[in-house]
Amino acid sequence: MLPALKKHAFRVFRESETKLHELNYLFWECTTRCNLRCRHCGSDCSQDPSYPDMPLEDFLAALDTIEKPANNLTVVLTGGEPLLRDDVEL
Repeated sequence: MLPALKKHAFRVFRESETKLHELNYLFWECTTRCNLRCRHCGSDCSQDPSYPDMPLEDFLAALDTIEKPANNLTVVLTGGEPLLRDDVEL
C-alpha cells in the first residue's frame, strides 16, 4: 500500500510542478569530447572520451516529448566541444 501511495503522490507532484513551471532552458551536453584543457572548466571531458555521444536522433526525439514548449524556450548545446560533432549544425 505504501509504495502505491508514494507513486501516486509523486505523480500528482510532478503534474502540478509541470503545470506551474514551464520549461524555459534545456541544456544538452552533446559530447564529452574536447580538444582543450581549459583551467577554468569543471568538466571531465577529454580528447578520447569513454562514453559515446548521444545520437542526434535521440535528442530530437526527446524534444518531441515536450508537450507545450515555452514561447521563450532556449536550447543550449554544451559539452565538451559541440563543434567536434559533425552531425550538429550550429
